[in-house]
Amino acid sequence: MKKKLTFILALMSLFIPLAAVAGTDALSYRLQMPPDRGARALSWGKDPFVPAIQAPATAIDLKLTAVFYSAQNPSAIVNDRIVYRGSLVRGQKVIDIGSTHVILQGDRGRLRLELSEIPELQDANKKD
Repeated sequence: MKKKLTFILALMSLFIPLAAVAGTDALSYRLQMPPDRGARALSWGKDPFVPAIQAPATAIDLKLTAVFYSAQNPSAIVNDRIVYRGSLVRGQKVIDIGSTHVILQGDRGRLRLELSEIPELQDANKKD
């Protein structure tokens, strides 16, 4: 009986390494856990399935260069583009053009752009 048990154990020792080579894991075979990377493990980056949303324009993003004022058809140059009432500039709608300013309406409310860089117009802005 002892010889038979030894023979079976010898045969099993031959097949266990072959099973591991063939791709099947033995019950005692364990993998080591990957090292903990802390916060770096969570930095996946931008999700490609979430659409990019353009940030609303601020006064810093918009520059009023000139105003061509007439009562019938006023126009202005904002960000090197000629705009009229009703035009869109970076997602903001031009709702009014004054002699020294442009008023834009967006998601976050109204935004007023001034021609305050010209010293002669600083007094004119106070009258509007």
